[in-house]
Amino acid sequence: MKPATKKKVLLISFITLAAAIVTAAVLVFTFMPANVRTPGVVGRTYQQASDDLKKAGLKVERSEAFSTTVPKDAIISQSIKPGTKLKKGQSVKVVVSAGIEQVKLPNVANCTLEEAEAKLRSLGLEVSVGEEKYYYSVPKDCVISQSVLPGTMVDKGSEISLTISKGPELVAMPKLTGGTLQNAKAALAAVGLNFKITYKVSQTVREDDVISQDTAPGTTTEKGSEVAIVVSLGKTVNTAGNTAANLNNGGLAAAQGNWVYAVIKSGELVKINKATGEITELYWGGSGVQYVNVVGEWVYYLYGGTIYKIRIDGSDPQRVFHAKEYVDFMLVREGYIYYAATISAGVDGGIYRLKTDGTGLKKICDGDCLCINVTGNFIYYIKKSVLYRVNADGTNNMPLPGQVYYDYIDVQNDAIYFIDYMKNLYKTDLKSNSEQFLAKSVMYINVSGSWIYYLDENYVLCKMKTDGSQQSVVGAGTEMSLIYVVGDRIVYLLPNNIGIYESRLDGTGEILLGTTESAG
Repeated sequence: MKPATKKKVLLISFITLAAAIVTAAVLVFTFMPANVRTPGVVGRTYQQASDDLKKAGLKVERSEAFSTTVPKDAIISQSIKPGTKLKKGQSVKVVVSAGIEQVKLPNVANCTLEEAEAKLRSLGLEVSVGEEKYYYSVPKDCVISQSVLPGTMVDKGSEISLTISKGPELVAMPKLTGGTLQNAKAALAAVGLNFKITYKVSQTVREDDVISQDTAPGTTTEKGSEVAIVVSLGKTVNTAGNTAANLNNGGLAAAQGNWVYAVIKSGELVKINKATGEITELYWGGSGVQYVNVVGEWVYYLYGGTIYKIRIDGSDPQRVFHAKEYVDFMLVREGYIYYAATISAGVDGGIYRLKTDGTGLKKICDGDCLCINVTGNFIYYIKKSVLYRVNADGTNNMPLPGQVYYDYIDVQNDAIYFIDYMKNLYKTDLKSNSEQFLAKSVMYINVSGSWIYYLDENYVLCKMKTDGSQQSVVGAGTEMSLIYVVGDRIVYLLPNNIGIYESRLDGTGEILLGTTESAG
């Protein structure tokens, strides 16, 4: 081949190769992904960030981390800096905020402050002392309470405020002995101490004065603690809870020592100091409180067919006995309670006896028994207008010879005082069995000492000697409903039970104790 021809062929080949290279380059450029700039997505919500990245042709890889500064579901960081050129289809890793990490709050009550701080800070919580105060049941420097309840889920970094105990507050014991119970209560209340009272007969300490205290005066003791004090009942106390005459009139008043115990208003049981007129409420049970008996430190009464007792300071009310029968009388004598039940459907009625603690129930006799009177070892009662006598243990039950009696008797000092159908008052001497007429037009007798107090046919309060002499009207001759002789006082109701009053035995010094809707 000629040289010129060779040069021509080489030129054509070079041109062809160059064209092929250019074509290939064009094809490569055409099918290669284009470069894109990475958008900034920090602070955006995950949904917004995902949309931005996908719109740029990039993929998203998600992970999560807790953050105290970035809101939940917002982007904390991205793996590629904003503005970086990437090829389409490349992935960008983003870290999404899971919000603030939460922990379950433990119970640190009763822990020492050091222990509580260690527990809480180990969970990433802050601790502060909000208050320090005296607390009798939590030791000094221990946690009383925490500002957030145990078991609550709280954010890490939250501050928990603790209330820390300063231990029990200490107070000086006041001197109580030799003073009145009322003053003792006031002194103890002033220093924040509680008290428990027991009562005791004392030949040397006046009634209602403090005999002793179990913590010596001046001793440092915990505020809120209990002091045991012994209070005097005086030289003597009742063994008989009330007179039979008072109880047969409904038993709305009784007496012991310096106090009269009465049911006033609509069943409110109170005690009234005979010297000062001070009234202390003991119990309010509504209509129906009656048959009040006071023996030592206990007041016994009937309410709603159930026998109750309460201490003479108004504490410790409790049920003694619930009878299945309808009880219409109750009397306390020498450690026993006697009650009478009325005949009703399925119940025989009769007289029953039990101990003052509610045990040892015994039936004494059957039938509707009225005007119960327990004297010594005998129980006297009226059944079908006949007077009966039975031993207190239920033996030797028999009718007494003589009069057919009306529905009212009183037995005092070896004598029976009774009213017949004509409202004539008689006296029978139990020793000689002799009978004596005393007066006519008599109702509701109440024998006390050497005197008989009674209402005449006009319901005026009168009195006479137990031999029938010295009959006279007591007081101003006011019409009355029921009368009670309690110690050296007469307590009585006016007609329609509009008020309950008391006066001296001669009728002077009348005062209103209260109003009543349920008496009688």
